Amino acid sequence: WAQCSLAMKEHRAARIKAWKEEIDAELVFAALFSAILTAFDAEVYKLLLPQDSNGNAPSTIDQSAAEVINALWFAGLISSLAASSICILVRQWLNQCTTGLASVSPEIARVRQFRQDNLRKWKVAEIMMLIPILLQGAVVLFLIGLVLFLKQLNRTVMTVASVLVASLLFFLVVTTILPTFRDDCSYQSPQA
Repeated sequence: WAQCSLAMKEHRAARIKAWKEEIDAELVFAALFSAILTAFDAEVYKLLLPQDSNGNAPSTIDQSAAEVINALWFAGLISSLAASSICILVRQWLNQCTTGLASVSPEIARVRQFRQDNLRKWKVAEIMMLIPILLQGAVVLFLIGLVLFLKQLNRTVMTVASVLVASLLFFLVVTTILPTFRDDCSYQSPQA
């Protein structure tokens, strides 16, 4: 019994550890990305300010473009912050799930299995899959907004940025769709 219980404990501990490491990496990315987006948002929201008393707009950027850019970037920021919040919650759930399970006794093994069953029942793994989707979505929103912003400022810079953004988006789409058609494809991810 002790050997079986120890093997199950080690297997479960390894899975929880991998999940925690994934969440930690996503949380760091979300924090850094949110900081970058906030810096952009802090400047670009000013484009939505009303005209001054002389009827002059605060910038040369088209008002409708400013609205779209702000909408994209604030949506990206919200998605990134949502991913951060979910990361924190899941990390807390995983910590709670492993608390007090150091022994390999039959009683602790039952508690461990009960908690494992509840992780499955409450679809914690599926909730975790939302995190990278939210983060990738935030990046896509930011990049589209960036291209639109650059279009208002300089066409040459916008063209270079568009090629790079299009290349990245093409890569993301291909690596997301390919596993659907090829069983041997290693590009497995929550988005795929």
